[in-house]
Amino acid sequence: MKLFNNRKFSVLLACLAFLTACQDEPKEEVGDINSRILIECNKNLTNAQVERHFTPPVAARNYAYPNIAAYTALEPFHTDYINLSGQLNEMDIRIVPDSTLIYNLELVAFNAFTAVSLKLVYNDTLVSNYRAAKLDEIKSNLDPVVFKNSMEYSSQVAEAILEWADSDMYKETRNFGEFAPADPDGFWQPTSPDYMPAIEPHWSEIRPFVLDSANQFEPERPTAYDVSQESAFYNETLEVLETVNNADSIKTSIAQFWDCNPNISHHHGHMMYFLQKISPGGHWVHIALQSLDAEDMSLMQGAMVMAGVSLTLHDAFIACWTEKYKSNYIRPETVIKEYIDKDWEPILQTPAFPEYPSGHSVASASAATFLSSIVGQDYHFIDSTEVPYGLPSREFNSFREASNEAAISRLYGGIHFMPAIDNGITMGNQVGELILNNITFKK
Repeated sequence: MKLFNNRKFSVLLACLAFLTACQDEPKEEVGDINSRILIECNKNLTNAQVERHFTPPVAARNYAYPNIAAYTALEPFHTDYINLSGQLNEMDIRIVPDSTLIYNLELVAFNAFTAVSLKLVYNDTLVSNYRAAKLDEIKSNLDPVVFKNSMEYSSQVAEAILEWADSDMYKETRNFGEFAPADPDGFWQPTSPDYMPAIEPHWSEIRPFVLDSANQFEPERPTAYDVSQESAFYNETLEVLETVNNADSIKTSIAQFWDCNPNISHHHGHMMYFLQKISPGGHWVHIALQSLDAEDMSLMQGAMVMAGVSLTLHDAFIACWTEKYKSNYIRPETVIKEYIDKDWEPILQTPAFPEYPSGHSVASASAATFLSSIVGQDYHFIDSTEVPYGLPSREFNSFREASNEAAISRLYGGIHFMPAIDNGITMGNQVGELILNNITFKK
Protein backbone atom coordinates (compact mmCIF):
# COMPACT_ATOMS: atom_id res chain seq x y z
CA MET A 1 0.00 0.00 0.00
CA LYS A 2 1.11 3.52 -0.67
CA LEU A 3 0.30 5.46 2.47
CA PHE A 4 -0.49 3.02 5.23
CA ASN A 5 2.66 1.05 6.03
CA ASN A 6 3.44 2.91 9.26
CA ARG A 7 0.77 3.20 11.93
CA LYS A 8 0.36 6.78 13.17
CA PHE A 9 -0.33 7.68 16.78
CA SER A 10 -1.51 11.25 16.26
CA VAL A 11 -4.75 10.70 18.18
CA LEU A 12 -2.83 9.51 21.24
CA LEU A 13 -0.43 12.43 21.03
CA ALA A 14 -3.28 14.91 20.72
CA CYS A 15 -5.02 13.50 23.76
CA LEU A 16 -1.80 13.53 25.80
CA ALA A 17 -1.34 17.17 24.88
CA PHE A 18 -4.85 17.93 26.11
CA LEU A 19 -4.19 16.10 29.37
CA THR A 20 -1.01 18.06 29.95
CA ALA A 21 -2.71 21.39 29.23
CA CYS A 22 -5.63 20.77 31.54
CA GLN A 23 -4.94 18.49 34.51
CA ASP A 24 -8.37 19.14 36.03
CA GLU A 25 -10.30 17.87 32.98
CA PRO A 26 -11.60 14.27 32.90
CA LYS A 27 -9.01 11.93 31.44
CA GLU A 28 -9.46 9.08 29.03
CA GLU A 29 -7.05 6.70 27.40
CA VAL A 30 -7.26 6.84 23.61
CA GLY A 31 -4.94 4.81 21.42
CA ASP A 32 -4.79 4.63 17.65
CA ILE A 33 -8.50 4.35 16.84
CA ASN A 34 -9.48 2.29 13.82
CA SER A 35 -12.09 3.34 11.26
CA ARG A 36 -14.83 0.93 12.38
CA ILE A 37 -17.24 3.79 13.15
CA LEU A 38 -16.94 5.17 9.60
CA ILE A 39 -17.66 1.75 8.15
CA GLU A 40 -20.79 1.50 10.30
CA CYS A 41 -21.95 5.01 9.39
CA ASN A 42 -21.55 4.50 5.65
CA LYS A 43 -23.29 1.14 5.72
CA ASN A 44 -26.19 2.64 7.62
CA LEU A 45 -26.40 5.47 5.09
CA THR A 46 -26.40 2.91 2.27
CA ASN A 47 -29.35 1.08 3.83
CA ALA A 48 -31.28 4.35 4.04
CA GLN A 49 -30.48 5.26 0.45
CA VAL A 50 -31.46 1.85 -0.88
CA GLU A 51 -34.74 1.98 1.03
CA ARG A 52 -35.55 5.43 -0.40
CA HIS A 53 -34.42 4.58 -3.97
CA PHE A 54 -32.19 7.64 -4.29
CA THR A 55 -31.02 8.07 -7.87
CA PRO A 56 -27.31 7.49 -8.63
CA PRO A 57 -26.29 11.20 -8.78
CA VAL A 58 -28.22 12.06 -5.61
CA ALA A 59 -26.81 9.02 -3.81
CA ALA A 60 -23.27 10.15 -4.65
CA ARG A 61 -23.99 13.59 -3.20
CA ASN A 62 -25.45 11.98 -0.09
CA TYR A 63 -22.24 10.01 0.51
CA ALA A 64 -19.93 12.95 -0.13
CA TYR A 65 -21.03 15.58 2.38
CA PRO A 66 -21.15 13.28 5.47
CA ASN A 67 -17.71 11.84 4.69
CA ILE A 68 -16.28 15.31 4.13
CA ALA A 69 -17.86 16.32 7.46
CA ALA A 70 -16.12 13.47 9.29
CA TYR A 71 -12.77 14.31 7.70
CA THR A 72 -13.19 18.03 8.45
CA ALA A 73 -14.04 17.36 12.10
CA LEU A 74 -11.06 15.03 12.59
CA GLU A 75 -8.41 16.95 10.64
CA PRO A 76 -7.52 19.54 13.35
CA PHE A 77 -6.46 16.72 15.69
CA HIS A 78 -3.84 15.47 13.21
CA THR A 79 -1.01 17.82 12.36
CA ASP A 80 -0.01 15.91 9.22
CA TYR A 81 -3.43 16.30 7.54
CA ILE A 82 -4.72 19.35 5.67
CA ASN A 83 -8.07 21.18 5.79
CA LEU A 84 -10.12 20.91 2.60
CA SER A 85 -11.23 24.53 2.80
CA GLY A 86 -9.87 26.46 -0.15
CA GLN A 87 -9.39 23.17 -2.00
CA LEU A 88 -13.07 22.35 -2.57
CA ASN A 89 -15.23 24.86 -4.41
CA GLU A 90 -16.72 27.52 -2.12
CA MET A 91 -15.73 25.62 1.03
CA ASP A 92 -14.46 27.76 3.91
CA ILE A 93 -14.90 25.79 7.13
CA ARG A 94 -12.10 26.25 9.67
CA ILE A 95 -13.56 25.32 13.04
CA VAL A 96 -10.81 24.62 15.56
CA PRO A 97 -11.44 22.56 18.73
CA ASP A 98 -10.47 24.05 22.08
CA SER A 99 -6.96 22.76 22.86
CA THR A 100 -7.68 22.88 26.59
CA LEU A 101 -10.47 20.29 26.33
CA ILE A 102 -10.53 16.55 25.80
CA TYR A 103 -12.51 15.01 22.93
CA ASN A 104 -13.49 11.50 21.95
CA LEU A 105 -12.61 11.26 18.26
CA GLU A 106 -14.91 8.35 17.47
CA LEU A 107 -17.81 10.45 18.75
CA VAL A 108 -16.54 13.49 16.84
CA ALA A 109 -16.50 11.52 13.58
CA PHE A 110 -19.80 9.78 14.28
CA ASN A 111 -21.73 12.91 15.16
CA ALA A 112 -20.36 14.96 12.26
CA PHE A 113 -21.20 12.20 9.79
CA THR A 114 -24.67 11.28 11.03
CA ALA A 115 -25.83 14.83 11.73
CA VAL A 116 -25.17 15.62 8.08
CA SER A 117 -26.46 12.35 6.61
CA LEU A 118 -29.68 12.61 8.63
CA LYS A 119 -30.56 15.90 6.93
CA LEU A 120 -29.62 14.70 3.45
CA VAL A 121 -31.90 11.67 3.61
CA TYR A 122 -34.78 13.69 5.09
CA ASN A 123 -34.60 12.46 8.70
CA ASP A 124 -34.85 8.86 7.56
CA THR A 125 -35.89 6.45 10.32
CA LEU A 126 -32.99 4.09 9.63
CA VAL A 127 -30.46 6.87 10.16
CA SER A 128 -32.24 8.51 13.08
CA ASN A 129 -32.72 5.22 14.95
CA TYR A 130 -29.11 4.19 14.38
CA ARG A 131 -27.88 7.62 15.46
CA ALA A 132 -29.97 7.68 18.63
CA ALA A 133 -29.00 4.14 19.69
CA LYS A 134 -25.31 4.73 19.02
CA LEU A 135 -25.27 8.01 20.91
CA ASP A 136 -26.88 6.30 23.91
CA GLU A 137 -24.25 3.57 23.75
CA ILE A 138 -21.35 6.04 23.53
CA LYS A 139 -22.77 8.26 26.23
CA SER A 140 -23.10 5.37 28.67
CA ASN A 141 -19.39 4.60 28.34
CA LEU A 142 -17.94 8.10 28.20
CA ASP A 143 -17.28 10.84 30.71
CA PRO A 144 -20.13 13.40 30.47
CA VAL A 145 -17.75 16.33 29.98
CA VAL A 146 -15.90 14.59 27.16
CA PHE A 147 -19.24 13.67 25.58
CA LYS A 148 -20.40 17.29 25.77
CA ASN A 149 -17.14 18.64 24.35
CA SER A 150 -17.20 16.19 21.47
CA MET A 151 -20.84 16.77 20.60
CA GLU A 152 -20.63 20.56 20.69
CA TYR A 153 -17.53 20.73 18.52
CA SER A 154 -18.64 18.15 15.92
CA SER A 155 -22.13 19.69 15.75
CA GLN A 156 -20.54 23.01 14.79
CA VAL A 157 -18.72 21.26 11.96
CA ALA A 158 -21.88 19.49 10.81
CA GLU A 159 -23.87 22.72 10.78
CA ALA A 160 -21.19 24.42 8.70
CA ILE A 161 -21.09 21.52 6.22
CA LEU A 162 -24.87 21.59 5.87
CA GLU A 163 -24.85 25.34 5.28
CA TRP A 164 -22.25 24.83 2.55
CA ALA A 165 -24.27 21.99 1.03
CA ASP A 166 -27.37 24.19 0.94
CA SER A 167 -25.65 26.46 -1.58
CA ASP A 168 -24.85 23.79 -4.17
CA MET A 169 -28.11 24.23 -6.16
CA TYR A 170 -29.56 20.85 -5.19
CA LYS A 171 -32.71 22.28 -3.64
CA GLU A 172 -33.25 24.67 -6.53
CA THR A 173 -33.03 21.90 -9.13
CA ARG A 174 -35.91 20.07 -7.45
CA ASN A 175 -38.19 22.68 -9.04
CA PHE A 176 -36.69 22.91 -12.54
CA GLY A 177 -39.21 20.59 -14.20
CA GLU A 178 -39.01 17.41 -16.24
CA PHE A 179 -36.91 16.78 -19.33
CA ALA A 180 -38.84 16.87 -22.60
CA PRO A 181 -37.74 14.13 -25.04
CA ALA A 182 -36.65 15.45 -28.44
CA ASP A 183 -37.41 14.19 -31.93
CA PRO A 184 -37.14 10.37 -31.72
CA ASP A 185 -34.53 9.98 -34.50
CA GLY A 186 -31.36 9.32 -32.55
CA PHE A 187 -32.41 10.96 -29.33
CA TRP A 188 -33.32 9.42 -26.00
CA GLN A 189 -36.84 8.17 -25.46
CA PRO A 190 -38.40 6.63 -22.31
CA THR A 191 -38.07 2.84 -22.30
CA SER A 192 -40.12 -0.11 -21.11
CA PRO A 193 -41.54 -1.31 -18.87
CA ASP A 194 -42.48 1.96 -17.15
CA TYR A 195 -41.46 4.67 -19.64
CA MET A 196 -40.27 6.78 -16.73
CA PRO A 197 -39.28 10.43 -17.21
CA ALA A 198 -35.58 11.19 -17.42
CA ILE A 199 -33.75 11.19 -14.08
CA GLU A 200 -31.92 14.33 -12.88
CA PRO A 201 -31.84 16.29 -16.16
CA HIS A 202 -30.53 19.40 -14.38
CA TRP A 203 -27.61 17.79 -12.54
CA SER A 204 -25.18 19.96 -14.50
CA GLU A 205 -26.37 22.85 -12.30
CA ILE A 206 -25.07 21.18 -9.13
CA ARG A 207 -21.86 22.69 -7.77
CA PRO A 208 -18.93 20.28 -8.16
CA PHE A 209 -16.24 19.93 -5.54
CA VAL A 210 -13.18 20.20 -7.78
CA LEU A 211 -14.30 20.47 -11.40
CA ASP A 212 -13.94 23.97 -12.83
CA SER A 213 -17.22 23.46 -14.66
CA ALA A 214 -19.68 20.68 -15.26
CA ASN A 215 -18.48 20.23 -18.86
CA GLN A 216 -14.74 20.39 -18.11
CA PHE A 217 -14.11 16.93 -19.59
CA GLU A 218 -16.16 16.82 -22.75
CA PRO A 219 -15.75 13.42 -24.43
CA GLU A 220 -15.64 12.62 -28.13
CA ARG A 221 -19.00 12.85 -29.87
CA PRO A 222 -21.00 9.62 -29.94
CA THR A 223 -21.34 7.77 -33.21
CA ALA A 224 -23.63 9.54 -35.66
CA TYR A 225 -27.12 8.08 -35.64
CA ASP A 226 -27.69 6.16 -38.85
CA VAL A 227 -29.91 3.08 -39.04
CA SER A 228 -28.79 2.05 -42.51
CA GLN A 229 -27.31 -1.44 -42.31
CA GLU A 230 -23.86 -0.41 -43.55
CA SER A 231 -23.42 2.35 -40.91
CA ALA A 232 -21.11 2.31 -37.88
CA PHE A 233 -24.10 3.01 -35.66
CA TYR A 234 -26.00 -0.01 -36.95
CA ASN A 235 -22.96 -2.22 -36.36
CA GLU A 236 -22.69 -0.95 -32.78
CA THR A 237 -26.37 -1.78 -32.33
CA LEU A 238 -25.83 -5.29 -33.65
CA GLU A 239 -22.93 -5.68 -31.22
CA VAL A 240 -25.28 -5.04 -28.30
CA LEU A 241 -27.96 -7.33 -29.71
CA GLU A 242 -25.59 -10.22 -30.36
CA THR A 243 -23.77 -9.82 -27.04
CA VAL A 244 -27.02 -10.17 -25.12
CA ASN A 245 -28.39 -12.94 -27.29
CA ASN A 246 -25.17 -14.96 -26.93
CA ALA A 247 -24.38 -14.12 -23.31
CA ASP A 248 -23.16 -17.07 -21.29
CA SER A 249 -23.57 -17.50 -17.53
CA ILE A 250 -20.32 -15.66 -16.80
CA LYS A 251 -21.27 -12.54 -18.75
CA THR A 252 -24.77 -12.63 -17.33
CA SER A 253 -23.46 -12.85 -13.76
CA ILE A 254 -21.08 -9.94 -14.41
CA ALA A 255 -23.95 -7.84 -15.76
CA GLN A 256 -26.09 -8.63 -12.73
CA PHE A 257 -23.28 -8.03 -10.23
CA TRP A 258 -22.69 -4.50 -11.50
CA ASP A 259 -26.32 -3.66 -12.26
CA CYS A 260 -26.53 -1.21 -9.34
CA ASN A 261 -29.82 0.24 -10.55
CA PRO A 262 -31.78 1.45 -7.49
CA ASN A 263 -34.91 2.04 -9.58
CA ILE A 264 -35.62 -1.38 -11.09
CA SER A 265 -39.35 -2.06 -11.27
CA HIS A 266 -41.06 -5.46 -11.27
CA HIS A 267 -44.61 -6.09 -12.43
CA HIS A 268 -47.11 -8.74 -11.37
CA GLY A 269 -50.44 -8.14 -13.04
CA HIS A 270 -51.53 -4.66 -12.06
CA MET A 271 -49.04 -4.47 -9.21
CA MET A 272 -45.60 -2.86 -9.45
CA TYR A 273 -42.80 -2.83 -6.90
CA PHE A 274 -39.17 -1.70 -6.90
CA LEU A 275 -36.32 -4.11 -6.25
CA GLN A 276 -33.94 -2.62 -3.72
CA LYS A 277 -30.37 -2.29 -5.00
CA ILE A 278 -27.29 -0.23 -4.25
CA SER A 279 -26.26 2.61 -6.59
CA PRO A 280 -23.06 2.59 -8.71
CA GLY A 281 -21.46 5.14 -6.39
CA GLY A 282 -22.64 3.17 -3.38
CA HIS A 283 -20.96 0.05 -4.75
CA TRP A 284 -17.63 1.88 -4.93
CA VAL A 285 -18.12 3.39 -1.48
CA HIS A 286 -18.44 -0.18 -0.20
CA ILE A 287 -15.34 -1.31 -2.08
CA ALA A 288 -13.49 1.49 -0.29
CA LEU A 289 -15.03 0.46 3.05
CA GLN A 290 -13.77 -3.08 2.52
CA SER A 291 -10.23 -1.72 2.17
CA LEU A 292 -10.63 0.22 5.43
CA ASP A 293 -11.62 -2.98 7.17
CA ALA A 294 -9.06 -5.27 5.55
CA GLU A 295 -6.16 -2.89 6.20
CA ASP A 296 -7.36 -1.94 9.69
CA MET A 297 -6.93 1.71 8.79
CA SER A 298 -6.89 4.30 11.52
CA LEU A 299 -9.87 6.59 11.92
CA MET A 300 -8.09 9.49 10.23
CA GLN A 301 -6.76 7.38 7.39
CA GLY A 302 -10.22 5.98 6.80
CA ALA A 303 -11.76 9.44 6.88
CA MET A 304 -9.31 10.58 4.22
CA VAL A 305 -10.06 7.60 1.95
CA MET A 306 -13.82 7.96 2.32
CA ALA A 307 -13.85 11.73 1.83
CA GLY A 308 -11.66 11.37 -1.24
CA VAL A 309 -13.54 8.56 -2.96
CA SER A 310 -16.97 10.04 -2.25
CA LEU A 311 -16.13 13.53 -3.52
CA THR A 312 -14.53 11.92 -6.59
CA LEU A 313 -17.73 10.00 -7.31
CA HIS A 314 -19.82 13.13 -6.84
CA ASP A 315 -17.83 15.08 -9.42
CA ALA A 316 -17.81 12.08 -11.77
CA PHE A 317 -21.61 12.04 -11.79
CA ILE A 318 -21.75 15.76 -12.50
CA ALA A 319 -19.40 15.40 -15.47
CA CYS A 320 -21.24 12.34 -16.75
CA TRP A 321 -24.78 13.67 -16.33
CA THR A 322 -23.87 16.94 -18.01
CA GLU A 323 -22.80 15.06 -21.13
CA LYS A 324 -25.79 12.72 -20.99
CA TYR A 325 -28.25 15.56 -21.40
CA LYS A 326 -26.04 17.40 -23.86
CA SER A 327 -25.78 14.39 -26.18
CA ASN A 328 -29.31 13.18 -25.38
CA TYR A 329 -28.38 9.92 -27.07
CA ILE A 330 -30.71 7.04 -27.85
CA ARG A 331 -30.59 3.73 -25.93
CA PRO A 332 -29.86 0.38 -27.66
CA GLU A 333 -33.21 -1.02 -26.55
CA THR A 334 -35.08 1.71 -28.41
CA VAL A 335 -33.21 1.13 -31.67
CA ILE A 336 -33.35 -2.66 -31.55
CA LYS A 337 -37.07 -2.79 -30.87
CA GLU A 338 -37.82 -0.23 -33.58
CA TYR A 339 -35.63 -1.60 -36.38
CA ILE A 340 -34.51 -5.17 -35.63
CA ASP A 341 -36.57 -7.14 -33.09
CA LYS A 342 -39.62 -5.67 -31.40
CA ASP A 343 -39.65 -8.47 -28.80
CA TRP A 344 -35.99 -8.13 -27.77
CA GLU A 345 -35.20 -7.44 -24.11
CA PRO A 346 -31.86 -6.50 -22.52
CA ILE A 347 -30.53 -8.53 -19.60
CA LEU A 348 -30.65 -5.43 -17.40
CA GLN A 349 -33.52 -3.00 -17.21
CA THR A 350 -32.61 0.14 -19.18
CA PRO A 351 -32.20 3.10 -16.79
CA ALA A 352 -34.31 6.21 -17.30
CA PHE A 353 -31.78 8.67 -18.70
CA PRO A 354 -29.83 9.20 -21.95
CA GLU A 355 -27.21 6.68 -23.00
CA TYR A 356 -23.97 8.58 -23.54
CA PRO A 357 -21.62 8.17 -21.72
CA SER A 358 -22.02 5.14 -19.46
CA GLY A 359 -22.50 6.35 -15.89
CA HIS A 360 -21.05 3.22 -14.30
CA SER A 361 -18.00 3.45 -16.56
CA VAL A 362 -17.35 7.06 -15.53
CA ALA A 363 -17.99 6.49 -11.83
CA SER A 364 -16.01 3.24 -11.64
CA ALA A 365 -12.98 4.59 -13.49
CA SER A 366 -12.89 7.72 -11.34
CA ALA A 367 -13.10 5.76 -8.08
CA ALA A 368 -10.53 3.21 -9.25
CA THR A 369 -8.13 5.99 -10.24
CA PHE A 370 -8.37 7.56 -6.80
CA LEU A 371 -8.23 4.31 -4.81
CA SER A 372 -5.35 2.92 -6.87
CA SER A 373 -3.24 5.96 -6.05
CA ILE A 374 -4.13 6.11 -2.37
CA VAL A 375 -4.52 2.44 -1.39
CA GLY A 376 -2.44 0.62 -4.01
CA GLN A 377 -2.16 -0.06 -7.75
CA ASP A 378 -2.25 -3.86 -7.40
CA TYR A 379 -4.57 -4.14 -4.45
CA HIS A 380 -6.17 -7.60 -4.32
CA PHE A 381 -9.64 -7.73 -2.78
CA ILE A 382 -12.83 -9.73 -2.60
CA ASP A 383 -15.85 -7.58 -3.33
CA SER A 384 -18.81 -8.70 -1.24
CA THR A 385 -20.84 -5.53 -1.81
CA GLU A 386 -23.71 -7.34 -3.54
CA VAL A 387 -24.02 -10.23 -1.07
CA PRO A 388 -26.82 -8.48 0.91
CA TYR A 389 -28.72 -8.20 -2.39
CA GLY A 390 -28.53 -11.91 -3.16
CA LEU A 391 -25.41 -12.04 -5.38
CA PRO A 392 -22.11 -13.82 -4.67
CA SER A 393 -18.78 -12.08 -4.08
CA ARG A 394 -16.31 -11.45 -6.87
CA GLU A 395 -12.52 -11.38 -6.63
CA PHE A 396 -10.25 -8.76 -8.21
CA ASN A 397 -6.51 -8.18 -8.42
CA SER A 398 -6.82 -4.39 -8.58
CA PHE A 399 -9.33 -1.57 -8.43
CA ARG A 400 -8.71 -1.02 -12.15
CA GLU A 401 -9.63 -4.63 -12.95
CA ALA A 402 -12.90 -4.14 -11.07
CA SER A 403 -13.68 -0.84 -12.78
CA ASN A 404 -13.05 -2.31 -16.23
CA GLU A 405 -15.40 -5.18 -15.44
CA ALA A 406 -18.03 -2.73 -14.22
CA ALA A 407 -17.72 -0.84 -17.49
CA ILE A 408 -18.02 -3.83 -19.84
CA SER A 409 -20.95 -5.11 -17.80
CA ARG A 410 -23.05 -2.42 -19.46
CA LEU A 411 -22.52 -4.07 -22.85
CA TYR A 412 -23.21 -7.52 -21.40
CA GLY A 413 -26.41 -6.17 -19.88
CA GLY A 414 -27.56 -4.64 -23.17
CA ILE A 415 -27.95 -1.07 -21.96
CA HIS A 416 -24.96 0.73 -23.57
CA PHE A 417 -23.10 0.96 -26.86
CA MET A 418 -19.32 0.47 -26.72
CA PRO A 419 -18.35 4.14 -27.34
CA ALA A 420 -20.30 5.13 -24.21
CA ILE A 421 -18.26 2.59 -22.26
CA ASP A 422 -14.84 3.40 -23.73
CA ASN A 423 -15.26 7.16 -23.58
CA GLY A 424 -16.88 6.87 -20.16
CA ILE A 425 -13.73 5.20 -18.87
CA THR A 426 -11.66 8.04 -20.28
CA MET A 427 -13.86 10.65 -18.62
CA GLY A 428 -13.73 8.81 -15.30
CA ASN A 429 -9.94 8.60 -15.44
CA GLN A 430 -9.80 12.34 -16.10
CA VAL A 431 -12.00 13.15 -13.12
CA GLY A 432 -9.98 10.87 -10.85
CA GLU A 433 -6.68 12.40 -11.96
CA LEU A 434 -8.11 15.89 -11.43
CA ILE A 435 -8.95 15.06 -7.82
CA LEU A 436 -5.51 13.56 -7.20
CA ASN A 437 -3.73 16.53 -8.77
CA ASN A 438 -5.74 19.24 -7.03
CA ILE A 439 -6.57 17.94 -3.55
CA THR A 440 -3.90 17.51 -0.89
CA PHE A 441 -4.89 15.53 2.18
CA LYS A 442 -1.48 15.13 3.83
CA LYS A 443 1.48 17.44 4.32
